[in-house]
Amino acid sequence: MTARTVVFSARAKRHLRAIERYIAKKASPREAAAYVERIVRRCDRIALAPLQGERLDELRPGLRKTGMEDRVSILFVVAERSVTILSIA
Repeated sequence: MTARTVVFSARAKRHLRAIERYIAKKASPREAAAYVERIVRRCDRIALAPLQGERLDELRPGLRKTGMEDRVSILFVVAERSVTILSIA
């Protein structure tokens, strides 16, 4: 089984930048970058097992949600060869 490609939507990219700015202000730029990197690695792992997480078909067909460290929710959709990260909150 081949992993799918991870694609970040424009919204998800904005969310990552906002998370990084917030943590940089509250802690440090180094901690902010490390935390965002952990989120990105978590998104990469979704591509290895894309059918994980809670299905949210009532909101959008194919929409799924998973978490990270009990702090972050990742919304994504799965296609044949890709996983698109729609939102990170």
